[in-house]
Amino acid sequence: MTKINENTYIGETGYKLKDIVTKEFCVATISTPQRAVSGYVINLDSISRKEGNFTLNNGKIRVGSGIHHIRASGSIFLDNWPGGTNYSWGVITHNGLFFATSINSGTANYLSTSIPSTIIAVNEGDEFALISDTYPVGADIRAGVSNTWLCIEKID
Repeated sequence: MTKINENTYIGETGYKLKDIVTKEFCVATISTPQRAVSGYVINLDSISRKEGNFTLNNGKIRVGSGIHHIRASGSIFLDNWPGGTNYSWGVITHNGLFFATSINSGTANYLSTSIPSTIIAVNEGDEFALISDTYPVGADIRAGVSNTWLCIEKID
């Protein structure tokens, strides 16, 4: 059995695994609870973990130079969820346009909506935001990286 490590060559390309695996990413969260209402753009105000060329700009993650494709994912955790026929729609936007979404509903006091990872081509200066769209009533967005977060990873 051959062991694979970061110095393993990939076929006959001449590249080692460490040459093609990126370690650039940004995970942004909120430091205090916010109130979700219909179409609420979450004000990401804290970078929990970061490696590479990403910044936080006006509550959004901004892509820096040298990044061509990214993978984005996120999660929104709601407190004081009223349940019933209400729903929570989690959205990641790319330059203000819907990019990735997920919807959830439940009857408990808590509700989590996870947005699965999606890949897209980007340019320097592109921005990604996290939206909590609750209907017909609001709820509290729980702070902290284990609750509400947006992750952007460089692919190339």
